[in-house]
Amino acid sequence: METLANRLKSIRKEKKLTLEQVAKDLNTTNVTISRYENGVREPKGDILKELALYYGVSLDYLAGLSDDRTSLSKSSQSEVRDAIEEMKHSLKTSEGLMFDGEPITEDALEDLLSALEIGLAMAKKKQDSKKMGK
Repeated sequence: METLANRLKSIRKEKKLTLEQVAKDLNTTNVTISRYENGVREPKGDILKELALYYGVSLDYLAGLSDDRTSLSKSSQSEVRDAIEEMKHSLKTSEGLMFDGEPITEDALEDLLSALEIGLAMAKKKQDSKKMGK
């Protein structure tokens, strides 16, 4: 998927991120990210979702199905929801989780999880109103 590779590289450069920074943030290697960006390797579905969330764009945009970075299809909405659920599960089960260099408190973690839920609800509301032409 040449479009996917081009868009991944373009977005990373727009955000002034290095391969190393993206790899670190996504818990992978810079070689892997480079392979995605050069079209040598295609990311699997779960990694593709993670990349879309990381860059703040839709899966449709990454795949070249849309030029609108923020427009989410119904299937993309459920995929975002799934990704957030995975993230919540990961946060709940992670050991040694840090926040600003200190171990995260249970209250802070609960607030973070609540913020994810609120953000998801707000994004869905905006998406739904955009479809209605408001």
